[in-house]
Amino acid sequence: MKETVNKQGFLATLDCPLYGWLNQHGQVAVDDSPSAMLMRQQGMEINRLARGLFSAGRLVSDVGFAAAVEKTAGLVAGTKDVTLFEAAFRHGRFVARADVLERVKGKWHLREVKSSTGVSDDQFKDLAYTAAVLAGAGIVVSRASLVTMSPDYRLGMPVEKMFDETDATDDIVEFAGAYDALFKSTEALLFGPRPKKNLIFFCRKCEEFEECTGRGVANHIFDFPHLSAKKFAELTAHGITTIPRVMKGFAFTATQEVIYKSVLSGKPFVRKKLTSALNEITWPAYFLDFETISTAIPIYPDTAPYAQVVTQYSLHICSAPGVVESHQEYLADHMRDCRRAAAEHMLAALKKTGSVITYSHFEKDRINAMAKQFPDLAKDLDAVVKRIVDLCEIIKKNYYHPGFCGSFSIKQVLPTLIPSLDYGDLDIQEGGTAAALFTRMVNGEMTDKAEIQRTRTALLAYCQRDTLAMVKLHEKLSAL
Repeated sequence: MKETVNKQGFLATLDCPLYGWLNQHGQVAVDDSPSAMLMRQQGMEINRLARGLFSAGRLVSDVGFAAAVEKTAGLVAGTKDVTLFEAAFRHGRFVARADVLERVKGKWHLREVKSSTGVSDDQFKDLAYTAAVLAGAGIVVSRASLVTMSPDYRLGMPVEKMFDETDATDDIVEFAGAYDALFKSTEALLFGPRPKKNLIFFCRKCEEFEECTGRGVANHIFDFPHLSAKKFAELTAHGITTIPRVMKGFAFTATQEVIYKSVLSGKPFVRKKLTSALNEITWPAYFLDFETISTAIPIYPDTAPYAQVVTQYSLHICSAPGVVESHQEYLADHMRDCRRAAAEHMLAALKKTGSVITYSHFEKDRINAMAKQFPDLAKDLDAVVKRIVDLCEIIKKNYYHPGFCGSFSIKQVLPTLIPSLDYGDLDIQEGGTAAALFTRMVNGEMTDKAEIQRTRTALLAYCQRDTLAMVKLHEKLSAL
């Protein structure tokens, strides 16, 4: 058990006392997936670059926390103006680090650096927590700001163009005051006995849900897509936590009603319009899937932070449901900018006629972005967009199986309808890992030739499985 409480533990407690307690006691698993590690790495790099905006700043984070608090106190005790990076503070059992803390003419300006574009309520809460801990440690913050990535930044611009600064002084006053009042009650909760489970609306997005209030519960009301807080409160006020117990006459959305009827019957729900929707597909059909990377710091010219850059595609070409005539694929050279080459290669493979089948609007959005980037290809790319048929939308509107558990993700739908085909035999089994590994190659973090070749082979196999999954799903639906 930690003897101190950091920002993450405190804010988790405000969302859910039990989740905060589990976090504090080290019982929430740390996400060490390649995509999560890449995100943390990018965050650290952005903090490092943000420090370059301030001359003669002093970095405090190169020592352990207790020593960092002592070192910070020594630097703060001086009378001169000073800028500190990762300054460490303790207020009772609550601790915090200030990304950038600047004293100008005796007044303190606190800045929190975020790797996102734009600001959010959660970021204001983060900043307010730090300000409250600093206040408890004797540092009165007169100004507070959020430093975020500028959506207008492009590769090659000076570092000062990379960031936007939002004054949040007025916004955090209320938060920080409330936090100071909550410190004692939160401390008692975090260092006391484990709180009881209690189903609240926050549970729907909690990573501990399956091991907590959702454990062993089949057909939970959270299986309803887009369940609002108002409807959740209405259902739980009547003691209803599972779909079969939902009262008749409840105001469903169209998708929620399909799920409700399927769960009650215990059988798949099929709308008559499924046949007509599938009949709109023209042959040959091209089953298309993209993989992309999205980095905070752009790696290609004219690319915004977090822009989705297509790095590969897979294409199964079918003459009829389930009849694969050929397969084509493309994987960019990680050593150069292949965006135009990918677009041209795809256009050549897609020919001029036949439906282009995807599983979500993601591919359509990426092709529209290609058209803006390469105006001379726009006419042909726009023609491809007009041929797109979204298989996921067809399923959402016309078919539901109780095994979907409220999700229409291909990773949920595929094992339900075609249990013999999954991703378990692949080295890469989800898109986040694929993006993180390709980004590692682009950044030069992967240098061994054999490892690079294994990674490229694994990337191709993963993307190919996505389009094969669509082929098999379409065949299954057609057979219905």
